[in-house]
Amino acid sequence: MTLPAQQLMDGGYRLVPVRGKAPIWKGWVNRWADNPAVFTTGGVTGIGVLLGQGADPIITVDCDCDDEQASRAFYDALCNYANGGVKLPVRIGRWPHWTVPLRAAVVPPRLASARWIFKESIALGCVEIGTHGQQFVAYGTHPDSGRPYSWQHGELSDLSPMDFPQLQSVDEIIGLLALFDDIARRRGAQQIDEPKGTQKNTLVPLNALERETPLDGVDLEDAKRHLAMLDTYDDYEAWLRVGMALHHQFDGGGAAYTLWNDWSKQSSKYQGSTDTAARWRSFAASRAK
Repeated sequence: MTLPAQQLMDGGYRLVPVRGKAPIWKGWVNRWADNPAVFTTGGVTGIGVLLGQGADPIITVDCDCDDEQASRAFYDALCNYANGGVKLPVRIGRWPHWTVPLRAAVVPPRLASARWIFKESIALGCVEIGTHGQQFVAYGTHPDSGRPYSWQHGELSDLSPMDFPQLQSVDEIIGLLALFDDIARRRGAQQIDEPKGTQKNTLVPLNALERETPLDGVDLEDAKRHLAMLDTYDDYEAWLRVGMALHHQFDGGGAAYTLWNDWSKQSSKYQGSTDTAARWRSFAASRAK
């Protein structure tokens, strides 16, 4: 199979080589290919596209639903919701699962609908949002079906990120997840767990920084649950913004610092509490200016 790496790079996508569904490089979140030749080397079976990065960040809507009727209904609902009813380019690896890329004005945390069991088809289903810290395989061979990934209603290699409709807010992204939940209910499916990350998404996009006063109704437990879904601690700017948002929201309190420091420890770049404490103090100076 010839992989269209050059076309995708020319289109403005950040690419990583994958084997099966997994990137083969260490530190791949902050490392992407600058030469299409890397996709012709041994062991590379496909092209992964980095999500939530660059000037026009791409996210994905991943329909992980084994109920074909619900899967089709959600695709049509997504096209109506995000693109005025016009069919969106969709990548298919193992039908009825599919992935649709979209642009995001605000990169969301990891989000997912509730998970459902469809009694009629004895199938499971949910929808997840692919975002920063993740990638999706745009071209290659699906490891389960053994067939090449295919695109319908538009080939990704012929499109740039700017060709996709843009969702303007996290709330708008959460709204499309609710579409799937509504479809599942109408199909008589039984909900077996709760949506992921769809409540009080206040630290990303870190809109507390844009306000003179902290956001109402957001406590440390909310922040702790939210940080558990974020893995952007290796991205310096994202790591710094999270610290600034926590400092702002909780008025520089010690418990908020501990939360940020504990989250920061997951990073390979963590330099110790002396460094994070100094950063924390600097946020107060920045707010005073």
